[in-house]
Amino acid sequence: MTKKILKNLPLGKSLKVSALTVVGLLSLSSLGRASAFGPTVSPDGSGGYIFDYSLAPNLGSTFETGDFFVIYDVPNIPLTSLSAPADWLPSEQLLGPDPSFGFPGADSATVENIVFTYIGTASISDTTPVSGFDIDSPWNAETFNWFGVQYNGAKGNSISLIAAPATPEPVSLGLAALGLGALALMGRRRRA
Repeated sequence: MTKKILKNLPLGKSLKVSALTVVGLLSLSSLGRASAFGPTVSPDGSGGYIFDYSLAPNLGSTFETGDFFVIYDVPNIPLTSLSAPADWLPSEQLLGPDPSFGFPGADSATVENIVFTYIGTASISDTTPVSGFDIDSPWNAETFNWFGVQYNGAKGNSISLIAAPATPEPVSLGLAALGLGALALMGRRRRA
């Protein structure tokens, strides 16, 4: 429900960034948790955009083999558009994975979740953020999506909202095309 409300709010980019900053700072303020930061959005050099996320275990937390970071319901992102730091495996799946305590939001069975799973053998306990969790998207649009982090070998969980790539809806694209066509027609009439 919260996801639908936030998704439909006409939030400006600065308000989205401010809200994301507050979410990140609230996550940082709690000891023994893991935090996700981002995204930093930059051009990829071929007309698309890289959404770069970072993760950090807070003091007293670790990432163990099998722990993960998931962004729920990110549409139209092919697996070849995902990259991750060493010892992290990017993947997509329709449902889950959910942190061990469950997922309180709605997870669509028709829209992929983007998952980064830790496959390393050594625990990560350094509180320095690990960056390079990248999504290469053809669009620069953002929306708020649920994310989950499982850490401490499935003994710890964080869940919150984070900015994620958004696909322009077909109706929006159709309206834009209709508007451009109307402007072109008006321009023709004025010249005649």
